[in-house]
Amino acid sequence: MKKVEFTQIDFRLTVSKYIIEEHGLRIIKKRIFSSTEFIKFEDIGTEIIKEKDRKFVWLGFSVLFLIISSGVFINRVRGIKVGNGAEIFHLSVSFLFFVVYQIRSKNKLILYHDAYTNRIVFNQAVLYRKRLNSFITQLLQKREIYLTNKYPAVKGLTLQEVISCTRAGLRPSDGLLLKKLARGPIERVVFNGDKRHNECPGAISCITTEDNAMNIIKETREQLNKEGKSIFIYESIYGVSQKQYNKQYRLCLTGATDNIFEIMKLVGTGGPNYDVYTEDVIEKYKKWDSQFGLFPIGIGEDFCDFEIINRGIDYKILAEEVYEFSPDVVDQGAGTIDRLKEEMEKDGRIFLWWD
Repeated sequence: MKKVEFTQIDFRLTVSKYIIEEHGLRIIKKRIFSSTEFIKFEDIGTEIIKEKDRKFVWLGFSVLFLIISSGVFINRVRGIKVGNGAEIFHLSVSFLFFVVYQIRSKNKLILYHDAYTNRIVFNQAVLYRKRLNSFITQLLQKREIYLTNKYPAVKGLTLQEVISCTRAGLRPSDGLLLKKLARGPIERVVFNGDKRHNECPGAISCITTEDNAMNIIKETREQLNKEGKSIFIYESIYGVSQKQYNKQYRLCLTGATDNIFEIMKLVGTGGPNYDVYTEDVIEKYKKWDSQFGLFPIGIGEDFCDFEIINRGIDYKILAEEVYEFSPDVVDQGAGTIDRLKEEMEKDGRIFLWWD
């Protein structure tokens, strides 16, 4: 495939070169030190965002020196003695500041993919706006051809949904199942995505109600575990509908592992502000699981939710232990240990949360 390149320079004299390669986009930035980054076509979005952030101070300097140049010229015409070439000097400075204004002005074109992928930012300076638009058009065309050839067309899934399934270690049929049961579009999730999204396993997800999420988990978990997959609630999502707050849940399915402890490690479950880390949560889970059995429902970065299998236990002792391990469940939730005891006894669930 013939390489297509686009080069731009910013006010700090950083030269950025964008090269369309066979599998994605390579970005090379050269200043004192050079850096290179490669972004796969799978991580290049199609949504184009425009942002403006002009530094008008440079335009102000340009106008100021233009006025001075005009004043010098008028004085020369009037016969007032002025320096040789003074108006040319001020006019040159005015032009220089105008060039700086154009280069420094941050008219950006941004290719946006999703919350887990870095945005690709281009400076949309007037000097090369048409060339940039042409380059982005070619980039998106190459992306579409590459992804269409690489991934199969699946009825019921968009191309991006098929890609998300593949990258989560799943078959398109898994995505179709989740989409059908959750009755919503598939979205991508990358565990610890804010740190190193290219290295961390991912998952597919759908937004649904708590009851539906729990029903799906109970109906599919056993079979999915046999296939080396895991399904669980990853986060709660708050919204406003008809002036009322509503709460939905992100249901995740991953092919990375069927081991709950590995999921906790991937997600990073814990409460660092209470010196509670993933290893501590795993240890507590194993203790309770050996005492009365647990059924995992939700695993998030700052919470986990388990259903109690053997309900004939002392909930007062359990509530005290839960409060000691996760104080926010009472302090910002149930209000008292006795109320927590009543909730756990009624619902048959252990909910841990660290704010």
